[in-house]
Amino acid sequence: MGHGEAVNDSVLFFSALNHEVKNAEMLSNDTLILSLSGGYEIKIYPENNGLESYVVTTSHGGMPIINY
Repeated sequence: MGHGEAVNDSVLFFSALNHEVKNAEMLSNDTLILSLSGGYEIKIYPENNGLESYVVTTSHGGMPIINY
């Protein structure tokens, strides 16, 4: 839920804070799925206009995600 541009959208993440990432999956359409402890799941869907991007940082380094 939420587009990420409105300040109120950040409330959607509050319940997921302070949970460990148990699994991360990148789908072929550049959708990122984070499975967290406690049964939480976050899905990030980038827009297909090349303007929306994000960087995933892990112990192995950073991985930029740009969807065109």
